[in-house]
Amino acid sequence: MKINKIIVNPFDNLSESKLIVIGFISFLIGTFAAYYLGGSYPGLISFKSNSATLLQLFYQNVIATILLTLVLFILGKILTSRVRLVDMFTTVLVARSAIYFMALLNTNKWLNPIADLMTKNALDPQAVTTVDKGDLILLFIGVIIILLLIIYFFYLLIKGFRIAINSKKNYHGLLLIIIVFLSEAISAIFIPYYI
Repeated sequence: MKINKIIVNPFDNLSESKLIVIGFISFLIGTFAAYYLGGSYPGLISFKSNSATLLQLFYQNVIATILLTLVLFILGKILTSRVRLVDMFTTVLVARSAIYFMALLNTNKWLNPIADLMTKNALDPQAVTTVDKGDLILLFIGVIIILLLIIYFFYLLIKGFRIAINSKKNYHGLLLIIIVFLSEAISAIFIPYYI
């Protein structure tokens, strides 16, 4: 029962120090998983299958964490004056744990060939019918898992943000989602694929 409470709302059920430790552990696991499974984190909420060095992955994750923390902190300051940087940092560390799980889906880059084949043959209906049904099912399952991880990321981000600024207003969550997507687009400037 306790694990369900932690998954649903870690911010109410764990101390700040435990949340930071969990966030750092997931940061390290996500970085090493991406390195060994052949991926990188080129944005605040994205994962890409490509080779990167451990230093490059560390750099990408540090920059993404700092940028997202600053975005949340600035938004928090705009909405209320009582916001602490450490609360936003903790929220980002915990929420990005969901993003790091995307690296585990990259085992042997199993989604890439299927997605590439679908993209290449998208305009040719005859070629699409030749795609193996098992591959389509795998691609569908992979996409569903990725969507669930992104939803869980935003759930954690909104939950932690609203607790940190003591917000009861639902539109704060919607505003946060919009700002994070805008920041994702802008983050390409700061988070290169390679150093």
